[in-house]
Amino acid sequence: MAAGALPFVSKAQTTNPESFEIQVKNGRRLVNEWKHLTQDKEGLWQKNFLFVSNIKYDVVKTASALRPFIGILEVSVLKAAGIKHLTRIEAENEVEIEDAPRVPGGKNAFVLEYDLKFEPRSSGWQFLEGKSRTSLFDDTWKNIPLELARSGEGVSGYIVRSFATPVSTKKKNNSRIRTPSKTQT
Repeated sequence: MAAGALPFVSKAQTTNPESFEIQVKNGRRLVNEWKHLTQDKEGLWQKNFLFVSNIKYDVVKTASALRPFIGILEVSVLKAAGIKHLTRIEAENEVEIEDAPRVPGGKNAFVLEYDLKFEPRSSGWQFLEGKSRTSLFDDTWKNIPLELARSGEGVSGYIVRSFATPVSTKKKNNSRIRTPSKTQT
């Protein structure tokens, strides 16, 4: 079979470890930028933050012909809540984490741990499977449903989706930039 006659699905996939690293770094940035405001039953406003606190990643060769390479990501994310305020504007401007003496560590914060796997696709590294656990509960690892990763709902969905967001490495052609034309004098 001639090379030109190969089906479209045989298109080369992104297996470059640098492309996985770029995608992971972009995911870290997206997670660290996450801020969410909530209002409790008493009408008080509170800002929630996410911070990547520990991250390890690699691209490994497998024995599988279907998936010869897999991107592996182990990440710990700190979820913290700011001090409660009477107004939304005060909560938006908050940078302090609320003291919570009954929570381990004395702050209104906990750690979410993720063990994620990605497979290379032509558009970038796509979420394949993963599991998570939290420091608040019994430390049991739970599988992450593929639907959650696709929807991006909730904190875990947002975190997985952030790391599964492809990053274009192509240079952008900005047609709005024009070089000044030469004028005759």
